[in-house]
Amino acid sequence: MFPILGNVGFALLPSPIIAYVISRAFRNQQSTWGAFQGMQATLVHLLLVVLVFVAYFTGAGVEAGAVPSQVTLVAFVMAFLLFLYTLWAAWDTAWGYDFRYIFISNFVDRITSANLARQELRRRRREARRNNEPPPPSQPPSTPPS
Repeated sequence: MFPILGNVGFALLPSPIIAYVISRAFRNQQSTWGAFQGMQATLVHLLLVVLVFVAYFTGAGVEAGAVPSQVTLVAFVMAFLLFLYTLWAAWDTAWGYDFRYIFISNFVDRITSANLARQELRRRRREARRNNEPPPPSQPPSTPPS
């Protein structure tokens, strides 16, 4: 059972990278919703890969037919449940609903807003240089002054 789990772990390895690339593509198009959904998926897929590898490496020394450790079983069950949760998120997102993951959505919302505000500031600076105008303020409008 555990060699298969290791192969699944390696098969899942590119999933956070693919989710991040999708998030960046949405961010480049100024799509707040898509960038937010992609960043959530990136963090959850990263956690999923970590859980699968924990389950694999804690159960790697178990003999055939022996009962694996509790850490291995808990990590495997958590990874499986998280996988089902990501399927639910993918389904809702594919239908256009705003899916918010438990525990990480507020954190990702702040990251996405800051990234889009920075991108907007860069765009305004480029336009100011093109039009030979003074540069806009150095802080994005959504960032409070320090």
